[in-house]
Amino acid sequence: MIEIKPVNKGSTLPLMAFFYNRAVQSTMLLLFAVTLTGCIYPQHYNNQGSQPYPRTANPQGYPQATTPQPYPGTTSAQGYPRATNPPTYPGTTSAQGYPKPTNPQPYPGTTSSQGYPRATNPPTYPGTTSSQGYPRATNPPTYPGTTSAQGYPRATNPPTYPGATSHQQPASPNAQFLNRWAAETRASLPPAVDIFNITNIFSRCPSGCEANFPDTYLAIEATMPRHTKRNMPYKQVVTRVKSVFSADYCKSDGKDKNVIIRFIVKDMNGVLVANTLVEPADCRSNVVNNPIPKKPQKPKSHKYGAIAWYKLSSNANDTSGKSNAISLKGVQFKNGALFSDGVYQQSTASAYPKNWDLTRFSISASFYVNDMNKTRPVFITGHRWLGYYLDKNGTISMKYNNSNMVTSITRYKINTWHTANITYENGIAYFFLDNVQIGYKKIKFDFVNKNPTPSIGITDYSNGATFKGWIKDLIVYI
Repeated sequence: MIEIKPVNKGSTLPLMAFFYNRAVQSTMLLLFAVTLTGCIYPQHYNNQGSQPYPRTANPQGYPQATTPQPYPGTTSAQGYPRATNPPTYPGTTSAQGYPKPTNPQPYPGTTSSQGYPRATNPPTYPGTTSSQGYPRATNPPTYPGTTSAQGYPRATNPPTYPGATSHQQPASPNAQFLNRWAAETRASLPPAVDIFNITNIFSRCPSGCEANFPDTYLAIEATMPRHTKRNMPYKQVVTRVKSVFSADYCKSDGKDKNVIIRFIVKDMNGVLVANTLVEPADCRSNVVNNPIPKKPQKPKSHKYGAIAWYKLSSNANDTSGKSNAISLKGVQFKNGALFSDGVYQQSTASAYPKNWDLTRFSISASFYVNDMNKTRPVFITGHRWLGYYLDKNGTISMKYNNSNMVTSITRYKINTWHTANITYENGIAYFFLDNVQIGYKKIKFDFVNKNPTPSIGITDYSNGATFKGWIKDLIVYI
C-alpha cells in the first residue's frame, strides 16, 4: 500500500503533488478494473488447451474465419460460403444444396418429381396406362371379352357361351317373319286407331327378334290419351282391343302361323291398364264381337228395309222406288259403275233418301280405286256428320261431326272391288270393310240444324276431297 503524506503549505510542490496523486489513483483504479475483469471473464482456450482465440466484436467473441475449411452442402447462414465444387449425388434436389445431376442414372418409369427424367426407352408392359409412366403397349395381347377400358381391344371373334345374348344363338324359327311383320305394321298402322294412340311396335322372341324375350309375339304399345284407368277399366279395354284389332289380325299371316299380338295399353297418365292378347282363339268363330250385322242389311227392328238403292250400273235411279234419283255432275257411267275423276266441284253425286231415321240406319256401297295418292271419301253425309274415308296410306277411317276421325289398321287394296259399310245403332257407329268390322265409335251427332234433311254424296266440302274411282250399289237401310 502506498502511503501518501501531506505536503506542507507554502511549498513549491503542491501542484505537482496534486497531479501525482491523481495519476496514482487512476493507475490503481485501472489495475482494479483489469483484475475484476479477469475474474469475471476467464480466458478461453482452444480444444487443445493451447492458445486462446483473440477477442472479436461479434456476439460470439470470434472473428469470421478468413479461410474456413469448406464443408459440402453448408449454407451461408452457417457462416460458410457454399462449396464451389460439391460432390454430386444422384437424385438430390436443389433444396439440399446440390444442383441436379447432369447425367443421372435413368430408372425406367420414374417420374420427373423424383429428380429423374422419364426413361427415354422404358420397357413396355401390355395394358399399362400412361399414368404409370409407361406408354400403352403398341400391340398388346387380346383377351376375349375384355373391354377397351381395361387397356385391351375387344376380341375380334369372342367365344360364344350357352345362355348368352341372342346374337350368340341361332335365330328363333319365327324371328324373320316377326321382324318383317313388325316393319310392315309400323309402316301401315296409323298413329291413332279408335281410342288408342300407337306408340311402339316391335317383335319379340328368344333370339333374332328386335327384342329378346322367352315368349314369341308381336308387341304393340298404346296409350289412351282421353281416358284414365278409372273410366276405362281393364275389361272394357280388353273388349275394345279385340273389337278394333281382331278382324285385321284374323286375316293376317300371323294368325296362320299361330303368332299372337300382345297389346300393352296405358291410360292418359301413363298408368298400365291392360296387357292383353289378340290370338287365333279370337278367330275360331270368325265373328267379331259386334251387335250389328256384318254386312249391310236391314236392322231387326226395321220399318221399311232399304229406303234407297242406287245400283249405278247405267243410271242414277233408285231401284227401290222409295226415293228420288241421285243428282249427278261431271261423272259418267263406265264399265257397269259410276266413275268419278275426283276433281272437286267438277264431279259430284248427291242423293236425298226419304224417310231416313237418323237414330238407326246402315249405309253401304261397293267401290274400286286404282291409286292411293290422296285421302278421299267413298261416301259422306251432308254437313259431314258421318263419312267413310280411304286414307292415302292404305288404311280406312270413319269421319264424324265435321272433322273427327276414327282410324282402323285395316288396309284396302287398289284395283280390287271392296264393300264399304257404316251402321249406326244405339248411339254407336260401326264401320266395316268387306263385311268385317274394322272399328267403331260412340257418337252423338252434331247436326247443323235441328231438323236436317239427310243427304249422301261423294264430296267432302270441308276440304274439297272427292271420291276418285268407280262406285255402285249405294244402299241406305233403316
